Amino acid sequence: MIRKFLILCCCAFVAAAASVSGNETARAGQSKLAKFEPPEGKVLVFVGQDNESVGGTDKWSDGYVDHFGVPAGITHYVYFTEGKENPFGGKFDIGSVDGLNSETRWAAGPMCLRCYLESEQLENTVIHLSISMEHDDESSVAAGDYDHNIEELVAFIREFDHLPFLIRIGYEFDGAWNSYEPEAFKIAWWRIVDSLRAEGLDNFATVLATYRLDIPDELWEDYWPGDDYVDWLGYSYWDGGTYSDNALDFARAKGMPIFIAESTPRGHQLDQSSQQIWEEWFRRYFRHIEENKDVIKGISYINADWDAQPMWKGRGWGNTRIQDNEYLASRWSETMARDLYVHDVAGTYDLIRFNPEAP
Repeated sequence: MIRKFLILCCCAFVAAAASVSGNETARAGQSKLAKFEPPEGKVLVFVGQDNESVGGTDKWSDGYVDHFGVPAGITHYVYFTEGKENPFGGKFDIGSVDGLNSETRWAAGPMCLRCYLESEQLENTVIHLSISMEHDDESSVAAGDYDHNIEELVAFIREFDHLPFLIRIGYEFDGAWNSYEPEAFKIAWWRIVDSLRAEGLDNFATVLATYRLDIPDELWEDYWPGDDYVDWLGYSYWDGGTYSDNALDFARAKGMPIFIAESTPRGHQLDQSSQQIWEEWFRRYFRHIEENKDVIKGISYINADWDAQPMWKGRGWGNTRIQDNEYLASRWSETMARDLYVHDVAGTYDLIRFNPEAP
């Protein structure tokens, strides 16, 4: 009851601040690009989802980066939760943002954002930072219980103000595994974004992302923090099947770009299959992107051996490391060389209008 009262009070307070605009876009008639949105005909390529899968550092040197070069960006995950344990034995620290400043594991791959950013090889990337608030922690963030975590995040974004961040708060907000309560979710979102803005930080844009393409419009509206608080929309892409276009239609109606924030050929073993999986998943994936390139402006591929990680082993995710298959690696490299895909840090900041020297 106390927490509910705090949330309601916070809602009244933060709603008054909702008129503050962090979105670059006028978007009426698509007259301007969203913050960090590349121009028409360009799609930013990101890779995740853990340090081992990405590579590019002294400690982790057999990941995607070590075989295909540094893409436009890196996808990373952190948790706003404390003192809890997930069903796979992964434990969360108390007093810090798990996965931000030091290495941690949640029964999956190693997670350490600072470890990427201290690698010379990974300088000048775009960072896609995904924040989880599962375990009912959207309510804790909304109530102010995790303000120290927000302060740590703000300090980190300030320290690396020479890098642009796409921040996906409460990612896959409609997933049943998250069980986010809509009002608490929105208040948590406002609390995080307002704290970043209060420090005068301008090196971030926000991403509101679902886990599916066919999300009903009413769910978007239930969790919508407000046009002034959302820069990009997003969804996850797993199976390569036929989907409805609800998320795409909603993005077009809002005049906002889409980020395919998580994608991987779930259920396939790339070290065991080649041409068939290219036809079944990769060709469909790229066709989906290219048929909707008016609105899809970013993609993130998860390059992981899922079955080697306790959290995912035996759950049907497989091995999606592209470098483990010579045929797929060749086809992937050919695709990334197309003019549409921004798969290089060189020139990316100019493309998204980010000036690391700006005050």
